[in-house]
Amino acid sequence: MRILKAGILYFALVFGAGFVLGTVRVLFVEPRIRDETNFKEKV
Repeated sequence: MRILKAGILYFALVFGAGFVLGTVRVLFVEPRIRDETNFKEKV
């Protein structure tokens, strides 16, 4: 039972870290990179 709890905790930590870092990347890092490179998306 301890190993199951440890696995769930590990999953939650990794999933949470990925969610937070992905949100930061999309909201803050990507717009700055796009502005610096004058990247225009083709629709």
